[in-house]
Amino acid sequence: MEEICPSASFKKDKGIDSKKCFNCGACVFACPEHAFQANLGTIKIHDREVPITLRQSNRIRAEKPASELKSLIYEGYFTLSPKVADINLGR
Repeated sequence: MEEICPSASFKKDKGIDSKKCFNCGACVFACPEHAFQANLGTIKIHDREVPITLRQSNRIRAEKPASELKSLIYEGYFTLSPKVADINLGR
């Protein structure tokens, strides 16, 4: 399983490092012994619920820093630069 973990968060001798793991689900579907379990959720497509089998990010962990960044922006501690489309590139 160590070789398939994209975040290098699983080590046979140590288990899962929860600080590195982003709950992608790769281990769940790759483990022939079914040692890993996860409910990655579903998405609704038309009238069907389709199970998510692999994630590329962890929304739950992303919400905290996104909220903190939003606060910094509102409080004026983090300023935004102009959009790339608004920058005059000298053309």
